[in-house]
Amino acid sequence: MRCLFTAMSIAAVAAACGSTESSSSDAGEVETVDSSMAAVDMFTGSEQLAAGQHEMSLEHDGEQRTYTLIVPDGDEHPGARPLLVNMHGYTSNMMQQQSYMAPDPVARDAGYVLVFPQGLFNSWNAATCCGNGRSADVDDVGFIRALIAEVQDRTWVNPRRIYATGMSNGGMMSHRLGCEASDLIAAIAPVAGASMPGAGGACMTGRGVPVLHFHGRADDVAPYATVPGPIAEWRRLNGCEGAPEVTYDEGDTVCETYADCDDGVEVTLCSSEGAGHCWPGITFCTFGAAATGISANEAMVTFFEKYELQP
Repeated sequence: MRCLFTAMSIAAVAAACGSTESSSSDAGEVETVDSSMAAVDMFTGSEQLAAGQHEMSLEHDGEQRTYTLIVPDGDEHPGARPLLVNMHGYTSNMMQQQSYMAPDPVARDAGYVLVFPQGLFNSWNAATCCGNGRSADVDDVGFIRALIAEVQDRTWVNPRRIYATGMSNGGMMSHRLGCEASDLIAAIAPVAGASMPGAGGACMTGRGVPVLHFHGRADDVAPYATVPGPIAEWRRLNGCEGAPEVTYDEGDTVCETYADCDDGVEVTLCSSEGAGHCWPGITFCTFGAAATGISANEAMVTFFEKYELQP
């Protein structure tokens, strides 16, 4: 794995490179992950699924919703595992979304349980976008909550280490989850899709939310101009102070991090010069030039490894 964020401690960098909605105001704060913590009593699984890929479905709001679940090998990754929810873009689907992680399977190799849900009408209701998911006011926050609960009942998941990412409309949806489901989602890493926190409902309070956002500066589908507003709002919500620090600079990509934030969280924006509407680190890009200076898959796993919810 490449060295990624200099905002991490030298020791942490060396280690990384070497190898139903609630309105509660007392949601757990974020804390640094202790990998030595015992996994006992940190999972809720009852009917355990075998390692491998499973095509799943559940009923939510009268609709049959589907998702792909990938369970890591329990012998290689025993105990409760982190969970990553990865959402596709508008007009895309869960199968296409898997292709962004397949060439660079860092999360899978790190023992993450991976979930690729399917949005109704091939869209997500991210409050500000997109398609019939938004116009029909689909309860996608409720669906993701129900999906996570079902996954926790079918495989060993650490409830303190649940994360969200997504491409385009899916990235926007991960912004919404970070705001409205911060009692459940420990950190978010949206790609090529920014949505104003609080646009769909009041953000939950009580803790900082770590944010790592990737965006191409030449994105014509979700223009880069849509990014500064949501990043500024996350800075405000997280109580970030001071100017950002450049924490990554390689090839076409520069990452700037606001590190002086509540609860020790960070808000990071990784911008890829000349890149279009792409998943960074993947060489193919349908809408513009690929972002090659950084691997979003590597960077987000490194980022997620630093954060978990407090009990």
